[in-house]
Amino acid sequence: MGVKGGCEAAVHAARTYLEGCNQNSGILKIDYHNAFNCLRRDSILERVAEVLPDLLPFVASAYAAPSRLLFGEFVIESEEGVQQEDPLGPLLFCLVVARVLDACEGDLVMGYLDDLTIGGDYQSLVSQIPIIERLSLSLGLTLNRSKCEFLGGGEGFMVGVSNSVDVKVPLGRMADATLLGSPLSAEGSEGALERRRSDLQKMTDRLQFPSRGTLPS
Repeated sequence: MGVKGGCEAAVHAARTYLEGCNQNSGILKIDYHNAFNCLRRDSILERVAEVLPDLLPFVASAYAAPSRLLFGEFVIESEEGVQQEDPLGPLLFCLVVARVLDACEGDLVMGYLDDLTIGGDYQSLVSQIPIIERLSLSLGLTLNRSKCEFLGGGEGFMVGVSNSVDVKVPLGRMADATLLGSPLSAEGSEGALERRRSDLQKMTDRLQFPSRGTLPS
């Protein structure tokens, strides 16, 4: 977070790692359910006190007590997560989720906000999922296993992950693999560009242009 060129560096690092993987290695992409809205606020305050104690009084003024959100006649108590539009939100989130990254082990370990990526052999990656899940839960974060993903080009990796029946994390196709919206393989570049072109076409088709004669003089 806040690292110039960090997104690009993450994508290139993942590509390079996958290109050099042996038959039993690959990467694991971690995805969370509604991460920014579920982070425990006591975890935020504890982490700020540990890492940025000078900032604690200011953060506590915003997060030590529930926020009152007004919706018509209703008042909603906001007790979890970082506040939307809070300029400190990404920083506070990353300070806490760094605890998960610190617990990860692999040849490649990196995070970009709530996107975590770990590289290693399939046995190591599979064994870390319960650890990551337990630690994340203690911080208020729940793994979205259906959107987590294993990626590896080797047959040994694919067979090893497939035989790990308790994992419940899908194997992705390298041709469709992306990280932070960027393709991770040369073969996937054409498909990624086509999806972007299709999205732009849909947006263009939905634009409502005024007919001739309706513009103000």
